[in-house]
Amino acid sequence: MLKMTNIKKSFGERVILDCVNLEIDDGEMIALMGRSGSGKTTLLNIMGLLDQKDDGRYYIDGELIPSENDLATSKIRNTQIGFIVQNYALINDRKISYNISLPLLIGKESKKNIHHSVTQVARKVGIEEHLDKYPYQLSGGECQRAAIARALIKNPQIILADEPTGALDEITEQQIMQLFIELNKQGTTILIATHNKEIASRCKNIYYLSNAKLSTK
Repeated sequence: MLKMTNIKKSFGERVILDCVNLEIDDGEMIALMGRSGSGKTTLLNIMGLLDQKDDGRYYIDGELIPSENDLATSKIRNTQIGFIVQNYALINDRKISYNISLPLLIGKESKKNIHHSVTQVARKVGIEEHLDKYPYQLSGGECQRAAIARALIKNPQIILADEPTGALDEITEQQIMQLFIELNKQGTTILIATHNKEIASRCKNIYYLSNAKLSTK
């Protein structure tokens, strides 16, 4: 379970998050909606331990996450959380297999384990035949599948997806959303930040971020 209580974040004089409270049970699929600049990415970055909150408490599986302990947060981020961004964040001059394997390379896994894991996760998201290609040789949907595979490579409990379909056409958008639904059925907890009402409607619950506050309506 993921729980945030009284989370605050400001950039200078601008308040981005003001006493935000959020609780997500294991296996849920949640949508986070809000206008551009409302703070959705900031909230996901704090949840993904990519950014620090100014105040408040953050728990994963009942354990308080110590924001001041870089070693502890790095371990949690690398083992329990998968992060997906809108622009894929793939390395263009590296093959898809390398891009997917990055979390394992950082963890200094063996070549044998890396090859097996990359093949398995690529098959899971439907891009096994593209492993020897480069990102610039793939479509937007295929690149997003590669980004999803990279996020899944270490079997995280939680997937945080920041506008994962924002740059895709309608058909590819639906395919990616169906992939998220399948992953959720397999037990992965998923939070999707989106401005797309149709995408949000396919999630179990919808939260709205506006004027630095989070609500369910």
